[in-house]
Amino acid sequence: MKWPICALLCLVNIGCINRIVPPRDVAQPVTIYLLDLGKSSSLVLPTREGHMVRYAYGNWNWYALGHNGFFDAISALFFVNSATLARRELPGPLDEKHVRQQVGVDIQYIYPLQVDRRNVDCLRTCLDEVFQRHKSTMIFNRDDNFYFVRLGRTYSGWHNSNVVMSQWLEVLGAKVNGWPVYSAWRIEK
Repeated sequence: MKWPICALLCLVNIGCINRIVPPRDVAQPVTIYLLDLGKSSSLVLPTREGHMVRYAYGNWNWYALGHNGFFDAISALFFVNSATLARRELPGPLDEKHVRQQVGVDIQYIYPLQVDRRNVDCLRTCLDEVFQRHKSTMIFNRDDNFYFVRLGRTYSGWHNSNVVMSQWLEVLGAKVNGWPVYSAWRIEK
């Protein structure tokens, strides 16, 4: 009985590549990095001062509190839970090698994207404002090296880090084609 379910899940995963079409004709080009951690994604944005800020979105219990047992996984995937925004400031320079060193977790893929600096500033400002509004809930998780705030929004398997990441990429001027429930990205030329 397990084999048909596994086969179906593999077929679904294979067909769910999220194709990112980078913005064209960027007035003030700057590089950002999409990090694919296998199951989830995060985004590294440059600051005007030459530093980096890494952002992620996820399930509060799983990601921020570290409750990641079997029943926690079932709850995160199939039930509506509290969401979290994660933030971590990193020193520059912003290049792929330095991002890998500073992030310090197993990154399966790093996708550099050229986007417009104005869009980066807009997204970073928006995410920082959300983070500040929820700062009273902030905790630090040493395992992930992130500061987390609990959001009033909901998290579910259908509204997860990859779905939110695709929304952030669209704010940056990229177009995302696919069903971004899975962390399976491809940059289109």
